[in-house]
Amino acid sequence: MTYETVIPKGSLILVTGANGYIGSHVAEQLIIAGYKVRGTSRSEDKARHIAEILERRNGKGTFEWSVVPDMAVPGAYDAAMKGCAGVAHVATSIFPSPDPNETVPHVVNGTLGIMRSAKAHASIKRFVLTSSSLAAVHPTPNTEFEVTGDSWNEYDPKHAWAPPPYTPDRTLLVYGASKVAGEEAAWKFMKEEKPQFEFNAVLPNFNVGEKLHPMQSSSVASVEGLYKGNERLIEVLRNFTPQYFIDVKDDARLHVAGLTHGDVVNERIFGFAEPWSYQKWVDTWIKIDPSRAGTFPPALNQDQDLSTYPPTKRSVELLGRLGQDGWTSMEDSTRQLLKSMS
Repeated sequence: MTYETVIPKGSLILVTGANGYIGSHVAEQLIIAGYKVRGTSRSEDKARHIAEILERRNGKGTFEWSVVPDMAVPGAYDAAMKGCAGVAHVATSIFPSPDPNETVPHVVNGTLGIMRSAKAHASIKRFVLTSSSLAAVHPTPNTEFEVTGDSWNEYDPKHAWAPPPYTPDRTLLVYGASKVAGEEAAWKFMKEEKPQFEFNAVLPNFNVGEKLHPMQSSSVASVEGLYKGNERLIEVLRNFTPQYFIDVKDDARLHVAGLTHGDVVNERIFGFAEPWSYQKWVDTWIKIDPSRAGTFPPALNQDQDLSTYPPTKRSVELLGRLGQDGWTSMEDSTRQLLKSMS
């Protein structure tokens, strides 16, 4: 299928949180697609480190960096935005708080702040927000249901904003509520402010795959911890509600499509490759390394994610445009993780 590219090759794209697990891959996939990237980080050390890695992998002059210590400060991204043609807003709140009054406003203010900055820069043609699967759905095992582009997670905000005390078991609910609120605020901004740029949101689930540097951590940490025998991280994975996985490079490719493909406008792009469970990760690691058979703790239950996602047909189409034939499999993604761990 032919498609128009709305941002010319060689243009400069801003990627926030470019030192992070997902952000670094978004930056690299944009470079591979022919763009230059300006990445932001909260600290100079982290920014320099990812810049060195990306330039070593992709060549000099493909990546530059800018430090943004606090994304929620008004005008935080004004300087970093100059000269850019598009924005991938991957960075999010770093507050692991069970109090929604701390986390949710920080995410919303950060999202609206950078969108206001983008509106003030006439050069910005596209804006992609890294949302989350949690913006659309609360993981519910052993129940068949369908998630569409109109689905929103009502469970997490309801329980996150329940009266105090804000106990630690609410932390993930608050995180989910923040992703709902952040994406809702973005769509409201587009409707009411009518900026010059076009907008898409990418909703990825559990990211796994190659790490660009050893200190990167995200959902992938628990899968890595399972292989390494980290008892704390193994317990995290054993107790995690089964969901879907996506290879981090596929996630990044969906961001590229949302930023550059002319017919991808006002879309929620779903990043759900295949369902996973703790036992499936164990089986995958044993298939990759048979010597590990019998070394993993047993699963706590047989829960499965039975939900379906018709919008992923569109995601697979977008991946195909970028040279990726369907989703990267869980096994292949895990192999890439292992290679980057060694």
